[in-house]
Amino acid sequence: VRRILSDNKVFIKGTDYTEQFSVAFGEGLVTSNGDKHRKDRSSFNKLFVKTNIAKYLEMMNKKSLEAIEEIVVPVMGTDRKGGSDEAKVIDIEHFFAILSLRVFIKFALGVDLPGKEEWLCKQVSDGSWAVGRMITLGLPMWNIFPAVHTIRKSRETLWDDLKPVVDRRKKEGLKEGEDTDCLSVMIEEKMSDEEINDHLVTLLSAGHDTTAYFSAYLVYLLGCNQQAQERLREEITKQLNGRTMMEANDVTEMKYFNCVMQETMRLYSIIPCITRSCK
Repeated sequence: VRRILSDNKVFIKGTDYTEQFSVAFGEGLVTSNGDKHRKDRSSFNKLFVKTNIAKYLEMMNKKSLEAIEEIVVPVMGTDRKGGSDEAKVIDIEHFFAILSLRVFIKFALGVDLPGKEEWLCKQVSDGSWAVGRMITLGLPMWNIFPAVHTIRKSRETLWDDLKPVVDRRKKEGLKEGEDTDCLSVMIEEKMSDEEINDHLVTLLSAGHDTTAYFSAYLVYLLGCNQQAQERLREEITKQLNGRTMMEANDVTEMKYFNCVMQETMRLYSIIPCITRSCK
């Protein structure tokens, strides 16, 4: 199994990636193969290491607290128990979809897109649902299928919103003191608009959607297992020791939290299968 998943010279990506997924994602990191994939992966690798991600922790903390104040507090109140016996319900999937989108947009493009978040979440959700349905049913990505129209339309309308940001960044360049993000790497590599579109669609769809669903399942499981929830709350409280902001080493040092994350992925695998073709 290790060789199949790591030897990408003999075991190349399966046709569902290079044929079906490419309709939605173009030739992004998920769907590209061979020399192109190696080149693109080399370009982006430096952004997804712990030392670089740590630079964005202040932004992630800030956006998390803002989302809680904006989405959770108006429904639940500031009291952990809601302040009364009245049952209060919040759509935790929606909360994490908005939060993860805000984080990924800032990480990938260095901007915010207020007013577009609900719409973007729906486009990504509709496109992902359509891709998954076609692959599950084993259907070819032909235009006669309504799901294929949904995928293509989502991709086109997503780019309509992202292109002005790309054009502005190309014109302005990276400002002094700003961290290198995904878009600045693509501009430095002199990628075409089509290549940039492919990568941004992949990052925002495969990145934000999977993160949102994983987080929602994690919270759902904690809600179903009060003992685990209390144990995790104790670990977080002890680790932060009065701090309100997470630091780079907090997540790795919280051993029980890592167990909770791994158990969530075991029970609700966000990427249920990875296919390879043997050359």
